[in-house]
Amino acid sequence: MAKAARKIRGPKQAVLMAPGGRPVAIDRVESPYGNGTDEVVRVVDPLVRLSDRGRLDAGQIAAATRWRSSWDTVQGCGFASASDGPSGRGKGRNGAPPPERLLMAAEDMRTARAWLGELSEGVLIAILGEGHSIRQVAAVMFPLGCDGDGVAAKADQLFIGRLLSEALTLLARRWGYAVPTGRILALVPPGGA
Repeated sequence: MAKAARKIRGPKQAVLMAPGGRPVAIDRVESPYGNGTDEVVRVVDPLVRLSDRGRLDAGQIAAATRWRSSWDTVQGCGFASASDGPSGRGKGRNGAPPPERLLMAAEDMRTARAWLGELSEGVLIAILGEGHSIRQVAAVMFPLGCDGDGVAAKADQLFIGRLLSEALTLLARRWGYAVPTGRILALVPPGGA
């Protein structure tokens, strides 16, 4: 029976960046085969961490997944705006029209920007798009509230977390992912009117 890999305590490893812009951590773990230690590279995903902690509901997770998919599509194809140049930004051929999935993703990003505003969109880009933590975003947005180690005040972190939650709730409602909450789920009895 194979033993589960146990994380070895030691000095903290530096957090590197993955090609997609999301942070990557390198952990040293005991080899499951019993021959010393191995280095394991793992992507630190804020969306997974927040959902595992129960901070997001199903509608918010669906909205965040759609937003991130659109973000990755738009950023991966290098399509920032229609005024980027005469090439049309098609994949492979000069002047080819952009793929439909790219146009749909750009439309999702455009409507989300209109619904959310600059501040909430910036928080979504930093956390879901680039993979920064709420603590890191709060430290960048509120540098005067940081202590000597560069850690943001708890109130600033809570504010960023609330902005993220409210932005995802708004997107979930607008995109039809909202999960009914509360004690009264329907006004009409299940048997009919």
